Amino acid sequence: MVPELSFKDLNVYYPEEKHPEFGGFSGMEFDPSDKKWYLVTDGRPPLRTSYLYRFNSSASGFPDWTQPDSIFTFADLEGAESIRITADRRKWIIASEGDDDEKFATGDIHTADFTTRKLLSSHEIITRYPPNRGLEAIAIDGQNTIWTMSEWPSYADKDFIRIRGVKMGADTVIRSYSYPIDVASCLHADKEPGVSLGNGVSEMVMENDRVFWAVERCFDGNITRIKLKRMRFPITNTTVIQQVELLDEFDLNTIIEDIPDNIEGAVFGPILPDGNPSLCLIADDNFSRFKNGKQKSVFIVLRIEFNN
Repeated sequence: MVPELSFKDLNVYYPEEKHPEFGGFSGMEFDPSDKKWYLVTDGRPPLRTSYLYRFNSSASGFPDWTQPDSIFTFADLEGAESIRITADRRKWIIASEGDDDEKFATGDIHTADFTTRKLLSSHEIITRYPPNRGLEAIAIDGQNTIWTMSEWPSYADKDFIRIRGVKMGADTVIRSYSYPIDVASCLHADKEPGVSLGNGVSEMVMENDRVFWAVERCFDGNITRIKLKRMRFPITNTTVIQQVELLDEFDLNTIIEDIPDNIEGAVFGPILPDGNPSLCLIADDNFSRFKNGKQKSVFIVLRIEFNN
């Protein structure tokens, strides 16, 4: 895995006076059928809505950041964290994270019309997670199964994240797996994981029906450590929750200089000229330009060379 290219701060393309709504991207999707890129911002109505940006591909095959093709809104959507297109290109599947009076986080799956962006349905898929640690990751496989991962384990699960598979159009979980995680893995003994500190999963993307990639980010108050993990679902017919298998692990801090601290979106992009697939990441700046300006909206392209 090696970096191909990187745009260090997308805010330069969206000055505040022309794009007051822009505050970083929390999810990303690529549609290879028409070479369009879609990126979503989170939102907290009525303070701000979730926006969907559509970009054409540049000559390189990656987003033409100089001018969004379109900017839409999901006016009634709170806290969009991840977005995917269904295979028939008729619907959006969106994961959102909400906080209940800042006591615990939740997770919801939303379906929206691809063209009108009108919300068609919403249902709660996970509940009772520590504040700001709810549903962050969503993916769709070739069997139209929607997979979800929260950022942290639930209060009930403790030391693993429950991966849930929901059939398209259904509200019930059909399969579950466990993803082991240590939420304090990068912290010194004198620090406690919480709303900002600690390790968690911020996105997942399907390579095929059994293999997926997860983005882990671990912030210790000074530096964020980003890991990409390539995982495989076990073959099983049992109802017992089984642990996913680790195939590969990559430490981005050893691959990319000045790694951004808030990678929230991931998607497989176009095939590179050498025939290898690209994995694209986006970092959310959390409306940093309206705060201290320290976080950046960064787009990263990685070349993937598979070993197995």
